[in-house]
Amino acid sequence: MKFFNTFALIAVVSVFSTSAQADNNLLSLKNLERERAKFLHTMLSDADSPDQKRQQILMSQRHLIDMERMVIRDDRLTKSQSDLVKSAFLQFDLTFLMHSSAEQSAQPLAHWMKQVGMDTQSVINAKPGFRK
Repeated sequence: MKFFNTFALIAVVSVFSTSAQADNNLLSLKNLERERAKFLHTMLSDADSPDQKRQQILMSQRHLIDMERMVIRDDRLTKSQSDLVKSAFLQFDLTFLMHSSAEQSAQPLAHWMKQVGMDTQSVINAKPGFRK
């Protein structure tokens, strides 16, 4: 009975540690996505003064460039079969926004808008509110 309890405990711990390891393998990509969302929120927000916004954008761009490099070089991601990883590399221009926009000689927000199928005119014509 004692052997069975010990074996069951080892099995449970190994399942949780494998799951935690899988999450740790995706941590750099998840952090990149969070930073990119923060960057886009800052770009689209009008809550701060222009000077504060400019400083936040510059800092966020530096973080994104570094994080994109880390993700590109993360060998754990290339070995992962996660849908998150597959989607990130299939949508390279959105995932690696800073590098992709630099390659296209475009501003990051303009490049992002192009990738998601938006243009300036569609933003100007947009009406605030909930969709039904």
